[in-house]
Amino acid sequence: MGFQRSHRLNLLRLIVLLLVALAGIKFLFRDSFTLELPKHVSKDSGFWGDAGDTIEDTGPQSQVLVLPVAKITAPRQEPGQQQVTRDIRATKMRLVHLDLKGAAPRVSYLEQVFPLLSLLGANGVLIEYEDMFPFKGELEVLKSPYAYSEEDIERIQQLAELHKLEVVPLVQTFGHAEFILKHEKYQRLREVERFPNSFNPHIPDTLALLKSILSQVIEKHKRSTWIHIGADEVFHLGEGMDSKNWMSRNKGDTGTMYLNHIKEVLGFITTQYWGLRALMWDDMLRKISVGALQESGIAKHVSPVVWFYAPDFEAEQIVPFLTKYAESGFEAVWFASAFKGTTGPAQAWPPLSFHLRNHLSWLRVMEALPQLAPLRLQGIVLTGWQRYDHYSVLCELLPVGIPSLAICLQTLVTGGFTEETKKKVLDVLGFESMQLEQSTW
Repeated sequence: MGFQRSHRLNLLRLIVLLLVALAGIKFLFRDSFTLELPKHVSKDSGFWGDAGDTIEDTGPQSQVLVLPVAKITAPRQEPGQQQVTRDIRATKMRLVHLDLKGAAPRVSYLEQVFPLLSLLGANGVLIEYEDMFPFKGELEVLKSPYAYSEEDIERIQQLAELHKLEVVPLVQTFGHAEFILKHEKYQRLREVERFPNSFNPHIPDTLALLKSILSQVIEKHKRSTWIHIGADEVFHLGEGMDSKNWMSRNKGDTGTMYLNHIKEVLGFITTQYWGLRALMWDDMLRKISVGALQESGIAKHVSPVVWFYAPDFEAEQIVPFLTKYAESGFEAVWFASAFKGTTGPAQAWPPLSFHLRNHLSWLRVMEALPQLAPLRLQGIVLTGWQRYDHYSVLCELLPVGIPSLAICLQTLVTGGFTEETKKKVLDVLGFESMQLEQSTW
């Protein structure tokens, strides 16, 4: 018995000795692990992944945010290039685009993201639900098996309200309608039978369907004061037989046909939901004459969102669009930049420098807007695409886009990429350093 007790004591001493040795080794080599996780963020927080998750090194880009650099290295500036220092806090809205048509985040993830967005300077989110909305009744076929529940939609809005974020739902009403027109039930509503991307605007059931979709989405967003109707990239418009016949009979063109459909959609929103303001992407409007835009009267009911994602552009490149919209009767305009999802359909990591330069270019446009055109800037949308279209592969996902979003948002808030911007981004994300020039695509 005495021997057994002595054996147990020796075994216990050995275990304690091993634990002390392991603790000493961890203490001695602690500096080797300081950048594995962002500082101030624990593994248990869930924001950067569940505890125990391992991240495989996929190449040089995976190391960009952990380089031992003392500060963020900004893109090189050309000689004589000036920092945009204008305070643009008068910009009423800074919306972060949540594209849910692929790898949509769980509500539990949004619980952690929304306070971060607010802290970084956003005051709204543009939510493009696509098939993640819990459609019901005749529209139930449209929803994904992984769609949010009605309770999820309410929770998302509660979270947004808690963090002072306006929720702006986006419903595609003309192009990019694959999630609708792919279903056999709605194939007859396609502009061209083989392509499920655009609606045929001449079939009465098209507008009836859109009214039902808009109604369900709007009814679940009674706090919202804005609705975005999409309406960009209406591919193949005018190629269907119904459209060709209409143009022949009416001596019309695709621009007039496009505007007629948009007028119907806006007419429904303004009559059924008084006070709800509408937004639309502007690219299709760029091709339409001032006269046609004036005659349509849509300027009274919608604000165009001018999108441009190039890294370096001059304000003069946007002038033709702004001048056209001012002459067409629009009083206000929105801009749209990009923090991810515009550098390749299979892009895995956002090139930070590319997206920062896009926002610096937009700041120059904001600075010059009063001289460019008599338009009021209502806000800017920071787009973050998950897919190029419904059938495309996934590009950068939201989690890996957070550093880019932080840089771009703070650049807009501070009016430039300043030392204040760098410090705020590092502090909020818990990073010791980031190196923009080495984060390329």
